[in-house]
Amino acid sequence: MKNFISFLFAVAFLLTSCHSSKNLNSTSEKVILFGNGGGFTGQVIEYILDENGTFMKNDKLKSELTIMSTLKKSEIRKLFKELESIQFDTINFKHPGNTYYFIRSNTDNTSHEVVWGEPDNLPPTGVIQLYDLLISKTK
Repeated sequence: MKNFISFLFAVAFLLTSCHSSKNLNSTSEKVILFGNGGGFTGQVIEYILDENGTFMKNDKLKSELTIMSTLKKSEIRKLFKELESIQFDTINFKHPGNTYYFIRSNTDNTSHEVVWGEPDNLPPTGVIQLYDLLISKTK
């Protein structure tokens, strides 16, 4: 429980800082961050799922971090296995558009991100399928 509270505090602090993606690398927790942003308002909605099943939503424009739910361990394992099965950490793809989508994984003190949005540059199919699977958990 102490680790969980420390993790939530660290995530809240890091998400409000300017260098959140770099600071999140310092945690040994496994975390999947995903969402979308851009457009006229520049709004970014980021969802955060940790290995304990805590599922949060970060509305960066409003500076609101909300705990949405807790996922079952079996669902969490499935999502992290899918991340491994598409060899996410080997995919080098950063092609944001005016509006963009992203998936970032923070595992074992390393971070990796895939960003897309340019209409003519789509990421590998596995990335889109993983994103769709992750987004389905937000409903």
